Amino acid sequence: MAVAGRLAFPAADYPGIDPQWVRLWNEHGGSMVRADEVELEDYRKDPAKYSFTYSTYKGGWVLGGLQSEAAWCRHICNESNIKVIDVDYRMGPEHKFPTAIHDCWDAVKWAIKNADALNIDPKSVSFGGLSAGGQMSAVLAHLARDEAIAIKLHLMIVPATDMRYCHRSIKQLDKSNCPYESARLYQDLPWGPLGREQWFLKYWLGEDDDEQTRLLNNWKLTPVLAPNFADLPPAHIITAEFDLERDEGEYYGKLLRDAGNEVSLKRYTGVPHAFAHYNHPERGLSKSFEFIEDTAELLRAVHYDNSQ
Repeated sequence: MAVAGRLAFPAADYPGIDPQWVRLWNEHGGSMVRADEVELEDYRKDPAKYSFTYSTYKGGWVLGGLQSEAAWCRHICNESNIKVIDVDYRMGPEHKFPTAIHDCWDAVKWAIKNADALNIDPKSVSFGGLSAGGQMSAVLAHLARDEAIAIKLHLMIVPATDMRYCHRSIKQLDKSNCPYESARLYQDLPWGPLGREQWFLKYWLGEDDDEQTRLLNNWKLTPVLAPNFADLPPAHIITAEFDLERDEGEYYGKLLRDAGNEVSLKRYTGVPHAFAHYNHPERGLSKSFEFIEDTAELLRAVHYDNSQ
């Protein structure tokens, strides 16, 4: 059934948007539901000792679950020959900032400590996530450096690296309250309108204006404010052309690069935030499949190329 009324996407207003995405959104966007209340998933291809990667799922720190990343995790496991561990971290509103970050970091350290039992190589570790997961991946890289834990790669997929412009008091983005052109241009798009971002923060940070201001100036929520960018693990950042978070993600990459870190970046054209999850085998988005193949190839090279 096609999406009707306010949910239909006004493609004519956004020249260059991928028509395949528009069709998929208009046909199926209204039926999307949250996926939660599931347990930890462990994906492995055979019993050999594996390199492994951690996945932190998207959902604004308040929605989602292991099922939302299952297709990606299975594909990465099969194509990259690495073990994938997806973390079912605690979410808001019951567990506010920074609980999710601490859960993910504890999970990484737990896996390394229990490498023999999990049959993984503790010296071949990477982690990554999408949107909120990308934000947490950025923070985890700093924590890993500070605790001298070697990480092969941290992967940030359409990451939320600076949400100060999403403070609950802001009604409309302009140059006076937001430095990122992509956020100003695409603040009304599906998958990332300003109101949706503020809704996430409402349940992760609370509704007090002063408290939101204080937390949004904490680098563990806003990684562009991190006090030290030196000596971080190699990074790969993925952005989407029509994503309001595009420019902040690319700016974060610049901060990493300016500090002398190894950084690669790819912007996927024609698609909005969370395009990577349009991966249904029959009704999927070609850019989503491209992303999955790209990521599998990258992780395979990172973990098994002797030059890395």
